Amino acid sequence: MIEIPAQDDSPPYFTLKRTRVDHVGEVVSVLVSPAPLEALTITDKSQRLSDVTLAMWEKSWGSQTGRLEMVNGDGKPWTKQEKEAGADATRSLKEDEPAPQTIYYRPGTRGNAPVLVKVQLHYARSKSPAKKQR
Repeated sequence: MIEIPAQDDSPPYFTLKRTRVDHVGEVVSVLVSPAPLEALTITDKSQRLSDVTLAMWEKSWGSQTGRLEMVNGDGKPWTKQEKEAGADATRSLKEDEPAPQTIYYRPGTRGNAPVLVKVQLHYARSKSPAKKQR
């Protein structure tokens, strides 16, 4: 199981800010690869990918990605088992344990093939500011 952000990240969540009033969310592209990618050097600095490289990765590794969602799972907290599996890289969820909210997969591919998924993050609706009383 892979959690993004990880439980031990500080802070363990994304902070999103609208840059325009008509924005409804963000799309985060996540690439999971069992081996280093020649076109990318991992650092702690942000990097800009070329449009050509991103398009190639999306076509090669993202076009056949499937997604399963838990029925009525929106807003439900982690199960104890899911939290344990996310915190311990050696632990996997077992068939008789509750499934995670979302599962991404690549049908018909080897387990060592990269996977690229696009995750849509929606902005929460802002609450109207309280009116001042005089």
